[in-house]
Amino acid sequence: GSASGGSARGHAVLEIEDTGCGIPEAVQEQIFEPFYTTKRDGTGLGLATVQRLVEQQGGSIQVSSLEGVGTTFRLRLLLAEGDHGIA
Repeated sequence: GSASGGSARGHAVLEIEDTGCGIPEAVQEQIFEPFYTTKRDGTGLGLATVQRLVEQQGGSIQVSSLEGVGTTFRLRLLLAEGDHGIA
């Protein structure tokens, strides 16, 4: 689309998908919380940091997962002003 009075900013969507064990629904609600981890030696800061950085740039991150099927992370990122995608 276009915006009146200036250059339109587009977006890019990056999807990262696996076919692993999936993430239980109750856990999905907590994975972006700082210091939440299911790993024995985890800090719980990885996804919280990614979410914060993406949102600071005007983007978003979503997760969808089914146990026993896999997980998809979808990052929606704003393109730089005047950028119309990858050449």
